[in-house]
Amino acid sequence: MHHYIAPRLRRDDYEAGFSVDLMYKDHRLAGELARRLKVPMLFNQLALETYQILRAQGQGSKDLTQIFPFLAELIGATIDGRDPSRTMPE
Repeated sequence: MHHYIAPRLRRDDYEAGFSVDLMYKDHRLAGELARRLKVPMLFNQLALETYQILRAQGQGSKDLTQIFPFLAELIGATIDGRDPSRTMPE
């Protein structure tokens, strides 16, 4: 996470690396397998629904890090590496 997510957030770089669409697919498949094996995955459905919202907003081809500004907006926060009160650790 430190080498992939933090640098992308600092640069405001949400162009596809590992896309929202691919992350959605992986969460969907993981959920299906977990149900078959009767393994609880407490937060998988929440992640799946969050990525589905991003896809519905036309952001499926964006990088999976697109989830961070989406969640920040939901809570009224910002992601801004230039703001000392919100700086991502190096």
